[in-house]
Amino acid sequence: MMSSNALLVVALALVSFTGAQQDDLFPLSVVHFNDLHARYNQVNLEGFTCIGQELCQGGYPRQVSAVRQIQAGAENSIYVNAGGNFKGTLWYTVHRWEVVAAMLNVLPADAMTLGRFDFFHELEGLNPFLAASETPVVLTNVDNSAEPSFVNFERSVVVERSGRRIGILGVIRPDVDAVGRPGNLTFSDPIEAVRNESARLAEEGVDIVVVLSYYGLNNDRRMARNCGPHVDLIVGGSSNTVLFSGNDADFPLEVEGEYPTVELQPDGRRVLVVQAGSYGRLVGNLTVFFNEEGEIEQWEGNPVFLDSNTPEDPEVMAALLPFREEVETLGNRTVAVAEVDMSRQDCVSGECLLGSLITDSMVRAFFPMYNGIALQNRGGIRGDLQAGTVTYKQLFEVLPFENQLFSLLLRGDHLMSVLEDSVRSATVNNGTVQAFDLLQVSGLRVTFRITNPPGRRLVSLEVLCQQCTGPVYEPINPFREYRVALTSFLAEGGDRFTTIAREGMDLEEGPVDLDAFEEHVERLSPLRDAEAGPCERIMKPTSVLLGVVLTLACFAKAQQQELFSLRVIHFNDLYSRYNQVNLEGFTCIGQELCQGGYPRQVNVVRQLQAEAENSLYVNAGGNFKGTLWYTVHRWEVVAAMLNVLPADAMTLGRFDFFHGLEGLNPFMAASESPVVLTNVDNSAEPSFVNFERSVVVERSGRRIGILGVIRPDVDAIGRPGNLTFSDPIEAVRNESTRLAEEGVDIVVVLSYYGLANEQTMARNCGPHVDLIVGGFSNTVLFSGNDEDFPLEVEGEYPTVELQPDGRRVLVVQAGSYGRLVGNLTVFFNEEGEIEQWEGNPVFLDSNTPEDPEVMAALQPFREEVETLGNRTVAVSEVGMSRQDCVTGECLLGSLITDSMVRAFSPVYNGIALQNRGGIRGDLQAGTVTYKQLFEVLPFENQLFSLLLRGDHLMSVLEDSVRSATISNGTVQAWDLLQVSGLRVTYRISNPPGRRLVSLEVLCQQCTGPVYEPINPFREYRVALNSFLVEGGDRFTTIAREGMDLEEGPVDLDAFEEHVERLSPLRDAEAGRIRFVF
Repeated sequence: MMSSNALLVVALALVSFTGAQQDDLFPLSVVHFNDLHARYNQVNLEGFTCIGQELCQGGYPRQVSAVRQIQAGAENSIYVNAGGNFKGTLWYTVHRWEVVAAMLNVLPADAMTLGRFDFFHELEGLNPFLAASETPVVLTNVDNSAEPSFVNFERSVVVERSGRRIGILGVIRPDVDAVGRPGNLTFSDPIEAVRNESARLAEEGVDIVVVLSYYGLNNDRRMARNCGPHVDLIVGGSSNTVLFSGNDADFPLEVEGEYPTVELQPDGRRVLVVQAGSYGRLVGNLTVFFNEEGEIEQWEGNPVFLDSNTPEDPEVMAALLPFREEVETLGNRTVAVAEVDMSRQDCVSGECLLGSLITDSMVRAFFPMYNGIALQNRGGIRGDLQAGTVTYKQLFEVLPFENQLFSLLLRGDHLMSVLEDSVRSATVNNGTVQAFDLLQVSGLRVTFRITNPPGRRLVSLEVLCQQCTGPVYEPINPFREYRVALTSFLAEGGDRFTTIAREGMDLEEGPVDLDAFEEHVERLSPLRDAEAGPCERIMKPTSVLLGVVLTLACFAKAQQQELFSLRVIHFNDLYSRYNQVNLEGFTCIGQELCQGGYPRQVNVVRQLQAEAENSLYVNAGGNFKGTLWYTVHRWEVVAAMLNVLPADAMTLGRFDFFHGLEGLNPFMAASESPVVLTNVDNSAEPSFVNFERSVVVERSGRRIGILGVIRPDVDAIGRPGNLTFSDPIEAVRNESTRLAEEGVDIVVVLSYYGLANEQTMARNCGPHVDLIVGGFSNTVLFSGNDEDFPLEVEGEYPTVELQPDGRRVLVVQAGSYGRLVGNLTVFFNEEGEIEQWEGNPVFLDSNTPEDPEVMAALQPFREEVETLGNRTVAVSEVGMSRQDCVTGECLLGSLITDSMVRAFSPVYNGIALQNRGGIRGDLQAGTVTYKQLFEVLPFENQLFSLLLRGDHLMSVLEDSVRSATISNGTVQAWDLLQVSGLRVTYRISNPPGRRLVSLEVLCQQCTGPVYEPINPFREYRVALNSFLVEGGDRFTTIAREGMDLEEGPVDLDAFEEHVERLSPLRDAEAGRIRFVF
């Protein structure tokens, strides 16, 4: 086991090693920025006007200063601008393209691309900039054939550094017309454009390709994976993403990902993606080291934060002077005084004061002609207003887009559709709504229920009476036409509000939004908080506003009384945990750690059943193996336990097939729980008969269908004979349709398929399935505040998935090892559709009583199990955790693989491999019992030895780190093989397929521990378990290339013998597996 001191030594050694390697490589310093949006003054952390010197940072003068410094220190550098230069401050509003060109020409970049807002003032507002720019503009995915005035750009440019030819491409989001006016220009798919142009450059001898992409980080990452074999680096913009590598505790901006973000192409080739936030607060600074073939070998760097100590470039400051006076005179003018802070962040979770102020100003802009309704999209609100003096500059930062206001007529039903669309993607997280498309309103009272499915979330809409003298609200009339004020962005269907563009009529133009806002704010000054109650315009059942919650809770209760309630009680992956366990699901040592176990589970299930008018108790599979109860008594103890409290239905897991059909068929014959297997075909296996495709149960006159599916790859670890397993989703779709035709209107699927697959199933299983009760992935789900929940929560309970038509399907799972009982109550309407739900899994702590009937049923089986399990095998002086096996060599893995080598000694004194997933428990310091050894290796795998040629062994080890990643300097390698008889070195920063950098084999003829380099043509004797021999965990090279197979003992027997011989167990010298970076 490697100590922290040893890890430090390795890290220090690697720094010097990496430096030595860099001497042979070509270094390229890439200095970059994006989304400056005319920040020529210093800004605050949000990128807006700084108030108080301590908040001031960034700005273009500091950016240029930092760029010059980086360029001076680099042998080879390129300086690039990834777009987003126009609009955003009064500098642009007053001086348009002229100030942008003047600033960028102080220090021209090697290349730049454009952003969408650069087209805001049409081509006549952009073409003069392009003509004046001293920086080449690259637009690889723009077609100007129908727009001959647009000419000052290139598809790509090529620059040379130290004899290396570097191609620079530039792409922009195709939806430019959503915010800009690009005339007759057309925009092709950026990825296809990059693929074609980079291939052309490669044919001309360009071996390094950089793409400037105004496409957003997620799209840039997708581009990196699919742009072909020539692109090396994507420098991005549009999404304003802050990336940083290493410890970001002291970094002043919120970090959203790694710098650079590394994406792998299908062949394992890597492409780097970077971005540098926005608003002139960062300068990107990445040095990339290329080999002679133009492939990336290494990189270093991080964005530079431009704090108040960064000097401002005097040349930029001088160039700003001719523009400054007019900007500052306008910007510093006092408009109003605010007595409250107004944050745009509040507009995500409901009504916000800033949104109300803006929409009221829009209504007033059309008064007295129209006294109506207004809508404002959240994305159009870009700044905050702080308490104190409100200047014109601050108002501008709230509404910087200079959108024209319009009023139009919308019929009531169309207005309802628009408001419904504004919460279509809304979610609830820890009791707080997150609605990023929520429209702020004036003249309306809107109530949403976010727990309803999209398309049914608007539950009440009242309109301010326009003929009344006081603030009287009346229900919406769906056939009446209403006058609505909104921005040009929404009038044109922006933010996907296409109903407005399609259905709006009688369009009338008003002032610019900022002008209306300024006039309204000035009239209202001083600005105060609005009164609660009648002024609330947007109400949400999940709001933290107490008054709203109480009102809506009463409403919700009344609604539930009209619905059919079904309590679904469920468990999965028990794996014979008939004794209480610890938090990891293994033997508990010390009363404070003890919890769970089947006796407690049954006690809680009985209690939940007694409380519910209608309940369903189901078992989602995974009952066999896992403890000595099963090892000693096989199917008989499983049947005896489950028959104490039969479920309404159950399905099977893969390990239930471990001992073949002869080990499963007797259980199915004895089971009092119906076994449902919807995707199993037994036509070639007539002995397998005691199961159903589905079962139907009735509760209060409602017919409920229960299906069951299992992963199709049962034969990876089980022996299912001649059974075949069809696609679970297709099987569920077909069977649920058949049940629906027979009058079943509620369908529950028991699925031993894993949460990710179950989420996919929920989205694609057709219109009849309501709930999927899952297993296999052992996932702990919980809803609400989980701070005091003792298990690590991996998702929401239930997880809600939406089908293409917006219909929702719920997915649940209840962890594993008898620690939880799932408890979900679902409320169905008359059509069998889900309206609401409530519940959470029940954690079975040590205070939960154990069911006496289960305890009595265990008695006949107990003595033999405890006699074997409590036998002392050894003493350990150190704790050994299987978690260590993910990050590198682990003591437990070394102990197991050494036992495998010894199992074949003295016949063979060779090599052993152990898959991480086969190590299921830990060993604690102290007495080691047989039960603990069993929990480490519970699968009873047969050991084999076989011959593998050296190159095939290298391929196997390479595959074991193919999916490995590095997070905060720590390797995460879930498929890493533990080894004996080898010394392996990996460089995880290399692309998959090139990560194994050194392999030495223990000399089998030498008298001492001598390691020699692998001979790729020599055959080596390797010990491993039956799971790996058969190609498990996708190690198919072993199954394909292994020869001369010889059988050994069961892995647990070999492990027990080795541990007993070694006792006491001590820490071992590390060195079998090393990572270099």
